[in-house]
Amino acid sequence: MVGIRRVSSVRCVIVLLFTIGVLISTIFWIAPITDFGSRFIPDDAHAASAEIQASFILEKPFSLLALHARRLEYDIFEEIGVPNAKVSIISMHPTTSIKSTYVAFGVLPEPRNASISPPALSLLRSSLIELVLQQINLTLTPSIFGETLSFEVLKFPGGITVIPLQTSSIWERTKALFNFTVSNSINHIQDNMKKLKDQLKIVYVQMTNVNGSTIAPPVTLQASILSDNESGTLLPNRLKQLAETITDEDIVSDFDTCTIRRRRRSTATIMSFILSHFM
Repeated sequence: MVGIRRVSSVRCVIVLLFTIGVLISTIFWIAPITDFGSRFIPDDAHAASAEIQASFILEKPFSLLALHARRLEYDIFEEIGVPNAKVSIISMHPTTSIKSTYVAFGVLPEPRNASISPPALSLLRSSLIELVLQQINLTLTPSIFGETLSFEVLKFPGGITVIPLQTSSIWERTKALFNFTVSNSINHIQDNMKKLKDQLKIVYVQMTNVNGSTIAPPVTLQASILSDNESGTLLPNRLKQLAETITDEDIVSDFDTCTIRRRRRSTATIMSFILSHFM
């Protein structure tokens, strides 16, 4: 009788240990895991050092998304993936609304000792810019993730240039070309683009951040502005108006113009004296 009890006890211990082992394996298989329901731990320790990073917001609770991180990585890669690359989630956390979640991800070489080819980088850069401009959508599994909002590029090697939808071709009308370097982000300028175009009579504009970020300053803008005559020049009063408009905080909050450069087709003339003379 005692022998039967010992055998039974041993069996119970074995079953218990097996159950615990399965449970632990399941927890790590679901990785990345969450800590205290609000902290995200990525499954790739190198994700945070990715040279290419972007972010967006999902109108889903963090507790749900954390359980589907691998599916999210798969969906993102299916949309923007390029050869010799993989997508890894860097961070996730609730926004000010507990019903939505901020997601940041990185694109890394796969395998690690490989490199992403220049053509693939160019294609990826174009895709990210189109997502920023909402020319395409980041389509994820609808039943789990819903729709993406506020897509931004955090960093991209070689910089990033964003050209918003233009109402006119840069060559359609007589113009004067200017470069503005401002301590604002591409995202901030985008939000104020209509007002900026109306005030400066901009026909064409492109925005460049040398660090490849749409949310960090500085930004260099190349703008095509309607000129005052057929020769493509601007009269002194118009130059003064431009200087005042560019530095007017009512137009774009916190615009801090560092330099203004006016270009003609064959020469380039530094125009930073406009600010110092007319401010």
